[in-house]
Amino acid sequence: MLKIQPHHIALFFSLIFLTACSTTSVKNSWKNPAFNQKNFQKVLVIGVHKEVGVRTEYESKLTNKLKSAGIDAISASTIKGLYGDRSKEQVIEIVRRDGYDSVLVTKYQALKQEEIYKPGYTEYQVIGYRGLFDPFYYNSMIEIHHPGYTIDRETLFLEVSLFETSEGQIVWRGVTASINPSRNNVVDDVITAITDKIKSAGIFN
Repeated sequence: MLKIQPHHIALFFSLIFLTACSTTSVKNSWKNPAFNQKNFQKVLVIGVHKEVGVRTEYESKLTNKLKSAGIDAISASTIKGLYGDRSKEQVIEIVRRDGYDSVLVTKYQALKQEEIYKPGYTEYQVIGYRGLFDPFYYNSMIEIHHPGYTIDRETLFLEVSLFETSEGQIVWRGVTASINPSRNNVVDDVITAITDKIKSAGIFN
């Protein structure tokens, strides 16, 4: 049985170096039914990650994507006091001080590893044909058997939550799933999936 081993994938999107393209989608999402529709004027974008460089890249790209969709977003990494180490208390203080009406938070949820079996199959290939009733007719097809094999798949799950700041309610929450993520595209894929889903949910006018 043929067994394919892909390169190792590290946690979150900072240390991922596979060359294969990733596939990202929002698997689960929820919108607060009690939320009264409003047009958020100032959205603070936060990525929870221990490495400042990764966090800054993610927050910057998500902020730019939201802005291109007409949403007024600000990256937390551009705010003094939130660039380096940050605590929940620091975020709350700056939200109140600077008048943010919503906060969009992305954090790591899980990395699932699984082995997927691809069953074998048989196909028939035509190798020639002379004419009806020709003796060659009986040898004109060959049987080709493709054996089954397994592949290792890793799926990265991120949790994205939008909070309104007046009462601290969760307005919207979604979980993204990236299959065999690559450093080259996982950030952009996640950001596109998040932005499209939030817009389709009618969160922002």
